[in-house]
Amino acid sequence: MFFFDGVHQMPLIHIPNPLFETELEGTRGKLLPGVQELVEELGLLSGLVASEGDLIVLERGIQHTDLPRALQTGEYLTLPLLRERLNGLPAEDRQRWQVLPWGWSASAAELVKSLGLSQSVPDPESVRYVNTRRFAAVSDVTISAEGRILDEQFGWLCRTFDEVIDAFERCLERGNQQWVIKADISHAARNRILGTGQQLSESHKRWLERRLSGGQCVYVEPWVERIAECGLQWTIGGDPEKAGLEGIEFGGGCEMLTERGGEYRGSVICQEPYSCAWWFGAIAHGQRIAERAAETGFRGAMGIDCMLLRRADRLELRVAHDINGRQTMGRLALSLKKHLRPGEMGIWSHLPAETEKNGAEAFRKTAEFGVKVLDTSPLRPFGRAARLRTCLVISEDPENHARAIRHLTGQSLPVGADKAWQNIVTDR
Repeated sequence: MFFFDGVHQMPLIHIPNPLFETELEGTRGKLLPGVQELVEELGLLSGLVASEGDLIVLERGIQHTDLPRALQTGEYLTLPLLRERLNGLPAEDRQRWQVLPWGWSASAAELVKSLGLSQSVPDPESVRYVNTRRFAAVSDVTISAEGRILDEQFGWLCRTFDEVIDAFERCLERGNQQWVIKADISHAARNRILGTGQQLSESHKRWLERRLSGGQCVYVEPWVERIAECGLQWTIGGDPEKAGLEGIEFGGGCEMLTERGGEYRGSVICQEPYSCAWWFGAIAHGQRIAERAAETGFRGAMGIDCMLLRRADRLELRVAHDINGRQTMGRLALSLKKHLRPGEMGIWSHLPAETEKNGAEAFRKTAEFGVKVLDTSPLRPFGRAARLRTCLVISEDPENHARAIRHLTGQSLPVGADKAWQNIVTDR
């Protein structure tokens, strides 16, 4: 079971498989070199939740000295070296190990078997189902500040072109010209198309044709004004028949910083549970979603993203706009709370690292804003310049914090950053 303070009773083998969704889709193929490098760097971040004695499995080896201190708790091994390590243990000691993948894909489940571990794994069909829009649509509602349900059906599952056009009409009836269509398996602003009105471009038609002709469904929803987002974290474990509190653990949440298109750029980490009281309204709904997932046979990490939005001059909370039956960046962000002292707050920032020189220069200047910076990714992973730079920016002053983040992100300040800090200042 995953513990958010990084402490657990048995040694873990972390399996970073950030291409989990593409494996569920059955679309994983050969990656372009740049994408492969980014995937390798994302895999290193699993080391943030490792405890002393844990192992992190990588496709390529890396030296401990090439990693920042935040990633040096666990030991990094390639799969052949892991097999060699386990084969050298007595059978009783080998069975103490448990595998913790980013997501329970079929290959992750097969790895447990091939390593000779007795660990039980969740049913692969339940894992796939929990990560679909078909599962999420049932719980896609919006609520008021008082918890009253405002909209019992935020979007619409569609299996034909006619149903898609009907969904566009419903968007217009609600006053939304813009829409987004998401594939049955789609997360983190991937595998979707955006448009306006009731007309489909030729590229949109081809995108839909590929999915609908293959028997898939798509999910149509209105594109709304997003105010803020928060990722809530659950762990579903133990006896699958225990769908209540006995088998489900709520671990907390972090507000997210995203670009206008929804791309993840970081998480806000506070000593207080949340900076915005709205998020508490989503917890009860999230609990019911976790229980429903457990009833299907799902076990493991689950992240549920909720969104505060404005529609018709009214604030609403969309309680589950993404359901991720896997680990998430928000879960990793929660583990970074251990680096904060009382009174401090942090932003775990994800920025493109165009060059090592420019990245280092940008982060050196953060000292001018009275903040501390803890590196959470290496400048030169695997002997090359990084494609992604992640760090935890720490401060006691929200205004200094916001200035530092604005400096680091340049012209692409994530939507919601100022609002998130404004909420913190107000609540404090």
